[in-house]
Amino acid sequence: MKTNSVVMNSLNELNSLKIISGLNNFNLNSILAVTEAANIGGATYLDICADVKIIKAVKRNTFLPVCVSLTDPFLVEQSIDAGADLIELGNFDSLYSNGLKFSSNDIFNMTLQIKNQYPAIILCVTVPHNLSINDQIILSKKLEEIGVDIIQTEAPSLDKSNYQKVLNNISRASYTLSSTYAISKFVNIPIITSSNLSDLTTPLAISYGASGLGISKAIISLKDINLMSKKIESIRLSLKTNKNINLNYDLFSSDRLSEALYAHI
Repeated sequence: MKTNSVVMNSLNELNSLKIISGLNNFNLNSILAVTEAANIGGATYLDICADVKIIKAVKRNTFLPVCVSLTDPFLVEQSIDAGADLIELGNFDSLYSNGLKFSSNDIFNMTLQIKNQYPAIILCVTVPHNLSINDQIILSKKLEEIGVDIIQTEAPSLDKSNYQKVLNNISRASYTLSSTYAISKFVNIPIITSSNLSDLTTPLAISYGASGLGISKAIISLKDINLMSKKIESIRLSLKTNKNINLNYDLFSSDRLSEALYAHI
């Protein structure tokens, strides 16, 4: 039985806000600062690395649910023993710069291993952005079939100059949003939209089919606890008040997305 009703209820209510400290962030002081900001700002839950000492330290400093992100199924048991409330296979962003990529089969096989060994834990799986939209849909449907609880979408990292262009032109920033929109048409489990989101763009995600948001760089880049907590609160309030934005779905009329959707109709 899935025991963490806080996270699942927030996803059902379309107002879940996850603060991600980073898969490869093992700086305890940094992570505890993010933890305190999440406490103050009213985040739904935290997403941290698979390090036993860090998991225990975070659990001592928050009442928020703690999700542990990993790319190695063999780290699941020690993470659960240390206090993880949820497990995520994903948050791959930091690995791509080292040339590491995961195929659909890689993701499915690792997920199946985790589900078979730890059926009671809430499991979120990131669908890699390097897959075509069609392959993302296929993988998501397979993940739902084997009992995955949450799917997360992602986007490639962008440099600062490109990031500013993204904010000014949503149609060119549609990596994670288009994945969310497409996948949401074919699965019934909650979707977390992550990567390249800010308080300006987060409300769009819910309208595109997300049940919640995963925020990282927009928070941790601020470093100061007060600034981070205010940003978290701003995103949380924006998520609550703007979730019913009317959108022009022609933004996603690209051949890549259209062909993928038609392939599953």
